[in-house]
Amino acid sequence: MKAKLSIFIAVLLCAVSAAGQETAQGPSAGLFQKQWLVGGSFQSNWTKIGGKNLPETYFSKPSVSGLIQGEYFLKERIGLGIGFGYQQKGAGIKNPDYVKELGDADSTNRERIRFHGLDLPVYLCYRGPALGQTGMRFSGRLGAALSYNTQSTRIWHSVEDGFHDIQKQADLYYRFGTHLMSSFGVDVNAGNTTLFQFQFFFHQGLNNVYRDAAVFGDAAGRYKAYGFQVGF
Repeated sequence: MKAKLSIFIAVLLCAVSAAGQETAQGPSAGLFQKQWLVGGSFQSNWTKIGGKNLPETYFSKPSVSGLIQGEYFLKERIGLGIGFGYQQKGAGIKNPDYVKELGDADSTNRERIRFHGLDLPVYLCYRGPALGQTGMRFSGRLGAALSYNTQSTRIWHSVEDGFHDIQKQADLYYRFGTHLMSSFGVDVNAGNTTLFQFQFFFHQGLNNVYRDAAVFGDAAGRYKAYGFQVGF
């Protein structure tokens, strides 16, 4: 988490510095007038599984993702976007700690279910009017993504108890899915050379993550994620 924070602070300082240079040079739409924009983004988020008749008790776990993206603006404020990248999903699993001594694999908050997804998002883009001479504009994105789950892994990592168990469970969980996506934040014109994007986002899965009815019965669980993304 310290590494993620350091990356975010460094990018934020660069953007603020560049925006200051833009202000000193006078107001300019710059890259906000370009129709085609290509770049990428990094997401630091929390993911969880929610739903009905869940076989386990879940909690949100930290996850990461990254995308390459392209956006085409039909007008200065309205555009279309598409991307491709890696999205980690899943949840933490709560287990009651019945045996308090070390050496027993029942300690809570140590087990994870992790999905490794390749995502193809398609979305609408909106940018508001210029915020004075700051080089910034409010922005938002709304759309959906197709996802291919390359691997489902159950991980139990407890160093002090001596347990580090990893099980691949691709046959138990979904392979293909979709999710809705939304985000809002600001776009920053960094000296007419790069647009930085700082946004909060939320994803809501539409498909049941459980694949094997013989194991999970009528459980219906859907993936959720929320967090912060830095794009350029």
